[in-house]
Amino acid sequence: MKFSPVSPTHTVGTKELFESGQQCQQKGELDRALAFYGKTLKLDERHFEALYWSAVICAQTKNFDLAVEYFERAHALNPVDLRCLLQWGVALKERGRLESALEIFERALNLDPTQEDIYIHKGLTLMGLKSWRAALTCFLQVTVSRPEHAALHLYKARALSELKDFEAAMASFDQAIAIDENYIEAHFSKAQACQDAGDLLRSLSCFERVIELAPSFAVAHQYMGFVLFNLGRVHEAVQAHQRSIRLQSSNKESWLQLGVAYNQLGQFDLALAAYEKAIQLGTHDEKAFFNAGLLLISMGRYSQAIKRFNQVIDLGGVVPLAYVNRGMAQQYMGDWSGAQVSFNQAITIDFQCALAHFNLGVLQQKQRDLQSALMSYGQTIKCDPEHLSGWLNMGDVLHDLQHPKAAIECYERALILKPEDPHILYHMSLSLLLDGQYERGWEYFESRRDYEGAFLSQSKNPMTQPLWLGQEGLPGKRILIQSEQGLGDTLQFVRFVQILVQSQARVTLQVPAALKTLLKCVPGVDLLIAQGERVPEVDFYCPLMSLPHALRRYLENEADPFVAQSPYLQAPGVKQRWWTQRFEPTNKRKVGLVWSGGFRPNLPASWEVNERRNIPLALFEMLAMEGIEFYSLQKGEPAQSELADMLQSKRLQLPLVNWMDDAHDFSDTAALVGQLDLVIAVDTSTAHLAAAMGKSVWLLNRYDTCWRWGLTQSQTVWYPTMRIFRQPQLGDWVGVMQTVRVALEQWLKTH
Repeated sequence: MKFSPVSPTHTVGTKELFESGQQCQQKGELDRALAFYGKTLKLDERHFEALYWSAVICAQTKNFDLAVEYFERAHALNPVDLRCLLQWGVALKERGRLESALEIFERALNLDPTQEDIYIHKGLTLMGLKSWRAALTCFLQVTVSRPEHAALHLYKARALSELKDFEAAMASFDQAIAIDENYIEAHFSKAQACQDAGDLLRSLSCFERVIELAPSFAVAHQYMGFVLFNLGRVHEAVQAHQRSIRLQSSNKESWLQLGVAYNQLGQFDLALAAYEKAIQLGTHDEKAFFNAGLLLISMGRYSQAIKRFNQVIDLGGVVPLAYVNRGMAQQYMGDWSGAQVSFNQAITIDFQCALAHFNLGVLQQKQRDLQSALMSYGQTIKCDPEHLSGWLNMGDVLHDLQHPKAAIECYERALILKPEDPHILYHMSLSLLLDGQYERGWEYFESRRDYEGAFLSQSKNPMTQPLWLGQEGLPGKRILIQSEQGLGDTLQFVRFVQILVQSQARVTLQVPAALKTLLKCVPGVDLLIAQGERVPEVDFYCPLMSLPHALRRYLENEADPFVAQSPYLQAPGVKQRWWTQRFEPTNKRKVGLVWSGGFRPNLPASWEVNERRNIPLALFEMLAMEGIEFYSLQKGEPAQSELADMLQSKRLQLPLVNWMDDAHDFSDTAALVGQLDLVIAVDTSTAHLAAAMGKSVWLLNRYDTCWRWGLTQSQTVWYPTMRIFRQPQLGDWVGVMQTVRVALEQWLKTH
């Protein structure tokens, strides 16, 4: 390399100052050296060597901006000095001005294309610009003449790795290590390349070698923890990240990865603490904020979760998902309008975000905006045709909108994605039954024993006897029939017990305690027991609501539902006589009212249905008319307290007799019903009771009807004496009561 000599025209003072700077620089006194060079330049601002060495010192002390300025001035004085060009390019590269550095290296090579160091620095600059192949060309230019240059083989290996030529990359890494077996940087880069190539075991071995050579290398422990995590060795990953943190407690990435590992182990408090530590240390990795937000949601700390997702949004990372999860936190807090804004913001950013459309649909479904929910779920499966919950929820919405055939198609698509799933099969069974496809509906209804959202699954008992589903004959066999779900379900399905009795089975019937006295009227039952009482020895057992499916198989019946002769229930004689005495002779018609279903705290899934099927008591004031006495048949809270409060405050503009405090169980209710001419009720057990007794029942049915009441008809095959009044649209009870008022006036004229 050719260098220009120092100008001979400098004064003696300049020469002495410059030489003093050189002496200080040789001693490592860089600040003093720089000061002498500065004084030199005050006397002679065109002093090339003072400019050059000032630039070198500034580069050594990481003041690259000033270094570049000195190099520019020196280059202007001597454009052909390769030493200056090389160091200028290096300073620009270190400053991050890669395009400018590349231009300087090109100038230098134009002056002397044999300078190998310039090729190396040019190659490193090209690596920074991700021009991997051009960088590799530069390194290859030098490798032939420097075969023992370990760093050069390392650079070549890194370029080959980026070009996905892993076999050649491994060979170059090994060449570097063969030259220097303790070359930590080569072992480390090889470990990273193996990790990128998916060769995790080889990567782990390389990181172990790095740590063997440098036990205090914190980042190596961190990377090894990441590899261990991806190998499924999560406990070891935790230990690796803990070692990294002990060595370098400010390692934000280790704290973040430690949180991920703890999260995988289900140690959520420790995971959250690790994420929060990474955040406290100033990490800008959105994963720390995002993962912390997810954990905070799972812990019910929704306002803190929202704060974390807002920070993710501010950082500009995973923005659609941050909006989606912020919306979920807002929804859980009850801020439904805020949640809707968040979901829509996610959709605006990425219209193809299936998760945003799905969660918007869930929110709309909860708000009972079913048409909008249907559109959102439709868009969900357009974005992701394999979105299982999208198909399932769309089926649920179509079911509630009284389109069971379309709902069944959605469930069938969901079953393709997850065959034999009990959740899907159970929901599909309800649509099949609603559509009148009883044979298939009863078959799929059996999935409820495995679907955690169904009552039967929640109330499993440890029966050791075989389950009977019609697979063999029953004459002389002892069978336990267990009631399930609500009281109304028991009253509806107890009709099928008679078919078992007629087949000469010895039946033990287990029912809720509230029904035991009433159901003594069921003929032919060997033993009637309440739930919780000792179960005798039996040969088989069968849930009560499985009888339609089991009997169809047993009797090879047609697909129509079994319909018992009405009435098939009656109140005990002693109760009938007692309640008859309560009534005084009158010419008025006696009408019983039920406006609210029983609240079941152990079944949260029923709460929303309860809200939709219940009618405010005040709406029944629309039915008040001469010639009718109204009687409350309402049991359970909060309806009874609502009635007591309205009667006490005289706010109820409806003459309503309330004797239900004297109704201790359903046998009393049955006896009271026996004295009435008509029962008007929402979909409750009392409606089933009155209809099973053969009483005239007017069922006030919600729009998203239960499967047993069919779609549009005003009659039902289950109860010949029942008439159904349906909501014309979701939530419209006023329209129902107006129709009932007209019908009641007509009924009164004929009764």
